[in-house]
Amino acid sequence: MKNVYDITNELENKLAEYTGAPYAICLDNASNAIFLSLYYENHIKNNIKNKTVVCPSRTYPSVPCEIIHAGLKIKWEKTKGKTLTGAYQLKDSCVWDSALSFTYNMYKPKSHMCLSFTGPYKHFKLSKGNSTILKLGRWPKSCNVKYTSCVVFPLSHCTTTSSCSRLFLNK
Repeated sequence: MKNVYDITNELENKLAEYTGAPYAICLDNASNAIFLSLYYENHIKNNIKNKTVVCPSRTYPSVPCEIIHAGLKIKWEKTKGKTLTGAYQLKDSCVWDSALSFTYNMYKPKSHMCLSFTGPYKHFKLSKGNSTILKLGRWPKSCNVKYTSCVVFPLSHCTTTSSCSRLFLNK
């Protein structure tokens, strides 16, 4: 290990390899992964038509908060059953909430798949919330993320969430 960030880079590489994604970038939690993915698609790529995202009526409370935080409106979709299982797409976007799914070769091309590694129903548990976003695209090379969650983009690796967010959000 050459420096403190090598372990993060190794985790990102292993997660990308396991999920079939081009890259993995670590973030601090799935909520921030969802926010950054939606923000990117809404403000950077301008890919979300009508500025509205379809969200299941039963979901983790932070999901609709991150949709709103990214400058979007919510259209609620009735959920079948009492609980969600597996990954679901935030429709009218390419963002997936994959907090309840973590399987080999799960990456869906041209999507952001946000994973979480904390909580009683997670498949790969770590002590701090982790998320992975999977997507084709280009991330600023100077962007750095560290710690336990990651974004799997075909974007360069990050070492600090704050520097990554500043670059990502052009701040």
